[in-house]
Amino acid sequence: MKKTDLNERTANNEEREYYVIVNGEKVPVTYEVYLEYYRPERREAQRKYRNSKQPMINGKRCKGDCKYCTAYDGIGCTQSREVSLDQMTEDGTFEAVAPDNTESEAIAHVLKEEMREALQEENDLCRETFELMNQQMTQKEMATELGVSSPGTVSYYTKRIREKLDGFND
Repeated sequence: MKKTDLNERTANNEEREYYVIVNGEKVPVTYEVYLEYYRPERREAQRKYRNSKQPMINGKRCKGDCKYCTAYDGIGCTQSREVSLDQMTEDGTFEAVAPDNTESEAIAHVLKEEMREALQEENDLCRETFELMNQQMTQKEMATELGVSSPGTVSYYTKRIREKLDGFND
Protein backbone atom coordinates (compact mmCIF):
# COMPACT_ATOMS: atom_id res chain seq x y z
CA MET A 1 0.00 0.00 0.00
CA LYS A 2 1.33 3.39 -0.96
CA LYS A 3 1.72 6.12 1.65
CA THR A 4 -0.87 8.29 -0.13
CA ASP A 5 -3.41 5.44 0.04
CA LEU A 6 -2.82 5.13 3.78
CA ASN A 7 -3.25 8.89 4.26
CA GLU A 8 -6.52 8.80 2.29
CA ARG A 9 -7.84 5.89 4.38
CA THR A 10 -6.94 7.71 7.61
CA ALA A 11 -8.66 10.88 6.41
CA ASN A 12 -11.77 8.90 5.45
CA ASN A 13 -11.88 7.30 8.91
CA GLU A 14 -11.68 10.72 10.59
CA GLU A 15 -14.54 12.07 8.45
CA ARG A 16 -16.95 9.24 9.32
CA GLU A 17 -18.97 9.10 12.50
CA TYR A 18 -18.60 6.04 14.72
CA TYR A 19 -21.00 4.76 17.36
CA VAL A 20 -21.12 2.03 19.99
CA ILE A 21 -24.21 0.81 21.82
CA VAL A 22 -24.07 1.57 25.57
CA ASN A 23 -27.07 0.70 27.75
CA GLY A 24 -29.22 0.51 24.63
CA GLU A 25 -28.18 3.96 23.37
CA LYS A 26 -26.02 4.90 20.39
CA VAL A 27 -22.98 6.78 21.71
CA PRO A 28 -20.68 8.70 19.33
CA VAL A 29 -17.03 7.67 19.76
CA THR A 30 -13.68 8.19 18.08
CA TYR A 31 -12.40 5.77 15.47
CA GLU A 32 -9.87 4.35 17.95
CA VAL A 33 -12.53 3.64 20.60
CA TYR A 34 -14.75 2.07 17.93
CA LEU A 35 -11.95 -0.28 16.83
CA GLU A 36 -11.13 -1.22 20.42
CA TYR A 37 -14.79 -1.85 21.28
CA TYR A 38 -15.28 -4.26 18.37
CA ARG A 39 -11.81 -5.86 18.54
CA PRO A 40 -13.01 -9.16 20.15
CA GLU A 41 -15.66 -9.65 17.43
CA ARG A 42 -13.15 -8.91 14.65
CA ARG A 43 -10.60 -11.29 16.19
CA GLU A 44 -13.15 -14.11 16.40
CA ALA A 45 -14.23 -13.57 12.79
CA GLN A 46 -10.57 -13.60 11.66
CA ARG A 47 -9.88 -16.77 13.68
CA LYS A 48 -12.86 -18.55 12.07
CA TYR A 49 -11.72 -17.42 8.62
CA ARG A 50 -8.16 -18.68 9.18
CA ASN A 51 -9.38 -22.03 10.48
CA SER A 52 -11.71 -22.51 7.51
CA LYS A 53 -8.76 -22.52 5.09
CA GLN A 54 -6.36 -25.38 4.58
CA PRO A 55 -2.86 -24.50 5.79
CA MET A 56 0.11 -23.73 3.57
CA ILE A 57 2.85 -26.35 3.89
CA ASN A 58 6.19 -25.77 2.15
CA GLY A 59 4.60 -23.09 -0.03
CA LYS A 60 1.72 -25.32 -1.23
CA ARG A 61 -1.89 -25.41 -0.08
CA CYS A 62 -2.67 -28.63 1.83
CA LYS A 63 -5.00 -30.99 -0.07
CA GLY A 64 -5.95 -33.02 3.03
CA ASP A 65 -4.03 -36.17 2.02
CA CYS A 66 -1.80 -36.61 5.05
CA LYS A 67 -0.06 -39.89 4.08
CA TYR A 68 2.93 -38.25 2.46
CA CYS A 69 2.81 -34.89 4.20
CA THR A 70 5.79 -33.70 6.24
CA ALA A 71 3.38 -32.04 8.70
CA TYR A 72 1.69 -35.35 9.59
CA ASP A 73 2.64 -36.55 13.09
CA GLY A 74 0.72 -39.84 13.24
CA ILE A 75 -2.34 -38.24 14.84
CA GLY A 76 -3.11 -35.59 12.26
CA CYS A 77 -1.79 -32.54 10.53
CA THR A 78 0.23 -30.34 12.88
CA GLN A 79 -0.43 -27.33 10.64
CA SER A 80 -4.23 -27.51 10.55
CA ARG A 81 -5.03 -27.93 14.23
CA GLU A 82 -7.16 -25.15 15.62
CA VAL A 83 -5.46 -23.06 18.27
CA SER A 84 -7.64 -22.67 21.36
CA LEU A 85 -7.04 -19.98 23.96
CA ASP A 86 -8.87 -22.15 26.49
CA GLN A 87 -6.45 -25.00 25.80
CA MET A 88 -3.44 -22.68 25.92
CA THR A 89 -4.65 -21.29 29.27
CA GLU A 90 -5.03 -24.81 30.66
CA ASP A 91 -1.54 -25.69 29.42
CA GLY A 92 -0.14 -22.56 31.04
CA THR A 93 1.22 -21.16 27.76
CA PHE A 94 -1.18 -18.22 27.76
CA GLU A 95 -2.29 -15.92 30.55
CA ALA A 96 -5.19 -13.57 29.91
CA VAL A 97 -4.74 -9.94 30.82
CA ALA A 98 -7.84 -7.91 31.63
CA PRO A 99 -8.51 -5.50 28.75
CA ASP A 100 -9.37 -1.86 29.29
CA ASN A 101 -13.07 -1.40 29.77
CA THR A 102 -13.99 0.48 26.61
CA GLU A 103 -17.65 0.74 27.59
CA SER A 104 -16.71 2.51 30.83
CA GLU A 105 -14.47 4.88 28.89
CA ALA A 106 -17.32 5.69 26.49
CA ILE A 107 -19.72 6.36 29.39
CA ALA A 108 -17.12 8.58 31.11
CA HIS A 109 -16.56 10.49 27.86
CA VAL A 110 -20.29 11.16 27.43
CA LEU A 111 -20.61 12.18 31.09
CA LYS A 112 -17.71 14.64 30.79
CA GLU A 113 -19.28 16.19 27.69
CA GLU A 114 -22.57 16.65 29.55
CA MET A 115 -20.67 18.26 32.44
CA ARG A 116 -18.88 20.62 30.05
CA GLU A 117 -22.26 21.66 28.63
CA ALA A 118 -23.56 22.32 32.17
CA LEU A 119 -20.56 24.61 32.79
CA GLN A 120 -20.94 26.64 29.58
CA GLU A 121 -22.48 29.61 31.40
CA GLU A 122 -19.50 29.77 33.81
CA ASN A 123 -16.44 31.94 33.12
CA ASP A 124 -13.29 30.70 31.37
CA LEU A 125 -11.34 30.22 34.60
CA CYS A 126 -14.04 27.94 35.99
CA ARG A 127 -14.15 25.82 32.81
CA GLU A 128 -10.34 25.60 32.71
CA THR A 129 -10.34 24.49 36.35
CA PHE A 130 -12.79 21.72 35.43
CA GLU A 131 -10.48 20.51 32.64
CA LEU A 132 -7.52 20.43 35.05
CA MET A 133 -9.64 18.54 37.60
CA ASN A 134 -10.20 15.92 34.87
CA GLN A 135 -6.42 15.57 34.64
CA GLN A 136 -6.37 14.85 38.40
CA MET A 137 -4.09 17.75 39.24
CA THR A 138 -3.69 19.02 42.79
CA GLN A 139 -5.03 22.47 43.62
CA LYS A 140 -1.49 23.80 43.84
CA GLU A 141 -0.68 22.42 40.35
CA MET A 142 -3.93 23.89 39.00
CA ALA A 143 -3.07 27.33 40.46
CA THR A 144 0.32 27.22 38.73
CA GLU A 145 -1.22 26.07 35.44
CA LEU A 146 -3.94 28.73 35.56
CA GLY A 147 -1.49 31.46 36.55
CA VAL A 148 -3.35 32.44 39.72
CA SER A 149 -1.35 33.35 42.80
CA SER A 150 -3.56 31.70 45.39
CA PRO A 151 -4.69 28.06 45.61
CA GLY A 152 -7.73 29.58 47.37
CA THR A 153 -8.99 30.78 43.98
CA VAL A 154 -8.76 27.23 42.66
CA SER A 155 -10.48 25.98 45.81
CA TYR A 156 -13.34 28.44 45.21
CA TYR A 157 -13.83 27.28 41.61
CA THR A 158 -13.49 23.61 42.58
CA LYS A 159 -16.25 24.03 45.16
CA ARG A 160 -18.40 25.93 42.65
CA ILE A 161 -17.93 23.18 40.02
CA ARG A 162 -18.80 20.44 42.51
CA GLU A 163 -21.96 22.27 43.56
CA LYS A 164 -22.99 22.83 39.95
CA LEU A 165 -22.33 19.20 38.98
CA ASP A 166 -23.68 17.60 42.14
CA GLY A 167 -26.57 15.98 40.21
CA PHE A 168 -24.17 13.98 38.02
CA ASN A 169 -23.27 11.59 40.89
CA ASP A 170 -26.62 9.81 40.62
